[in-house]
Amino acid sequence: MTTTRKRGKPWFLVQVVVATSTSIRLLSYTRTILRECLGIKATLVYKGKPRPSVFKNKLFRSKKRVFDLRISRFGDVKRLTRVVGFELARKQEKLDAAIAVGDKFGSGQDAVKEWTRRREHGTTEWILKKGVD
Repeated sequence: MTTTRKRGKPWFLVQVVVATSTSIRLLSYTRTILRECLGIKATLVYKGKPRPSVFKNKLFRSKKRVFDLRISRFGDVKRLTRVVGFELARKQEKLDAAIAVGDKFGSGQDAVKEWTRRREHGTTEWILKKGVD
């Protein structure tokens, strides 16, 4: 879920990253399964080289390219949620909330207002604002 601008106007976009990997073969196979078994269109997106990271006080660098497998069509996102869903409750709740906003308000300025009324963008993801029901 994200808010952005499209043609200069606020835009609410519900998309799901199904998988992230350095293996294009694995992601392509997963995309084929989604398309043939569930009728869901997914797209491979190049994310670039991963940033250096620290683990147990050691710096690690990877030279491998990283890809996302994303679902961007709203109907396909809803189908994925209904058929597969997420095991992590916080991810499933956030996706359900985004779908509810998309169903009720569409993807324009009203949807952006509703989404940002209840959530704010943290360091890496959208989080529920404190004191909001």
